[in-house]
Amino acid sequence: MYESVFTYDFIYIDGSHSYFQVLIDSLNSFRVLNPGGVLAFDDYGWGENLATQDHPREAIDLFLEIIDGEYNLLCKNYQVWIRKK
Repeated sequence: MYESVFTYDFIYIDGSHSYFQVLIDSLNSFRVLNPGGVLAFDDYGWGENLATQDHPREAIDLFLEIIDGEYNLLCKNYQVWIRKK
């Protein structure tokens, strides 16, 4: 497995709306996010009428379930912001 030598205090995920890409980006980002760092997602409310694989909401929700207890929720509306514990 690739180990990054870089860590970050802030990561903003935007771009792809693919369910799988958002999930992969989320997991990889959280791994290199410093404790106390903020991870922000754009487009949580985008494309609500599209199929699951075409919008990020369900991928973000699954990611939050996977890391339950490892973050504090800062904001959850059109965007989602969390702080890593």
